Amino acid sequence: MSVASAIDLEQLQQELQSARGAFDKWALNTVSAADQLRDSHTKNVSELRGDIELLKQRQQELSIQAENLRQRLSLEHSQEEALQAELSLVQAEEAALPLKISKLQEALRLERLELQRRESAVAQEETTKQKTMSLLRHDLDTFRTRLGLSFRGVPGKELSFVFTSIDPKDHARQFAFGIKVQEGQTYRGFVHVLAEAFFM
Repeated sequence: MSVASAIDLEQLQQELQSARGAFDKWALNTVSAADQLRDSHTKNVSELRGDIELLKQRQQELSIQAENLRQRLSLEHSQEEALQAELSLVQAEEAALPLKISKLQEALRLERLELQRRESAVAQEETTKQKTMSLLRHDLDTFRTRLGLSFRGVPGKELSFVFTSIDPKDHARQFAFGIKVQEGQTYRGFVHVLAEAFFM
């Protein structure tokens, strides 16, 4: 019995072809799976890179927002300190107002008292003046009635006092004396000649 008769070459060839087909199919499936895995990995890497870029952009935005917030907080803190200082000044001024008001009220009270005193003094002076004028008018009327007093002269320069009814023998006879205004608002009296004969 020969070797060729012992081994079925055709069957062996079929088995080899079948094994090769199975290997090729396995290899094709393996390569396809590797390609799919590589494509999936490439896609995932690309998506992750995109996400990373988005996160970096978001990080920059948040950094800018944080800086803006820090500046705003600093400004608000400064404004708060300024407002606090202004509030302290207002409170200090408010605390001082009662004393100022009290002083002003006291000054007003004293001013009213002074006004009342002055008004009283003016009223008293006016009363005294009216009494004096009344007495002067009374005396003037007496001189006019009993001594025939009359006035003559130039306003602002000379004033003469003329009397009649002095000489019991001649009531029409006139006697007079005068006053002249001199420099410095001083006065000088003089006696008329008619009066000299009577008083001698």
